[in-house]
Amino acid sequence: MAKYPVLFAGQRFTASLAGSMEADFYLKTTATARASTTTATDDPDLQVPVVVGEVSLIEFYVKYASSTSATALLKTQWGFPAGTTGNRQVGGAGSGATDGSADNMASHWGVHGSGTAEVYGARGTSGQQLWLYEWAVVTVGATAGNVTFQWAQNVSNAASTSVVNGSFARRTRFA
Repeated sequence: MAKYPVLFAGQRFTASLAGSMEADFYLKTTATARASTTTATDDPDLQVPVVVGEVSLIEFYVKYASSTSATALLKTQWGFPAGTTGNRQVGGAGSGATDGSADNMASHWGVHGSGTAEVYGARGTSGQQLWLYEWAVVTVGATAGNVTFQWAQNVSNAASTSVVNGSFARRTRFA
C-alpha cells in the first residue's frame, strides 16, 4: 500500500512535509453529558476531518461514565461522509455488565458497520468511569467531511451518561 505522503527523489524535506507524516490527534478537553436520549448524535469533540480519496486508520479512545441504571448504558456508532466505507472494530465492557467495582466485568469485542449501534456496560455509580476502543480503516469516497463518534444512552434515563475529557481520536493517513 502507498504511504502518505508520496516522497519524490530530490524533493525538499520541510517541517510541513515532516508534519504531514505524523498521526493527527483530536483531544476531548471537556466532558459532554447526555440524559433522557437514545438518539446517537455526534460528539462535539471527537470528529476527524477526512478528504476525498483518503485511506486512513481512525481510532477513538473513549472514557465514559454511565448512570447508575443497569439499562441506560452507552450506545455508540460512527458517522461517515457519503460514500465512505470501512467496518469498525470495537472493544470494551459488555452491555450486560454493571458492577460497582468493575472487577470481573464481562468484555465485548467485535466488528461492525459504521452505523450499527454498539452497546457498552456501566459501573455501579455515575462517578466511576469505563473505557472503550473503536477503530476502522476507512476509505473516503467522493465526499469530504468528518468521521464522527456518535453516542447516546441505550435506554433513556434522567441520570446522565457522559463522555469525559481525556478521550481522544487519532487519524493515521495511508493514502
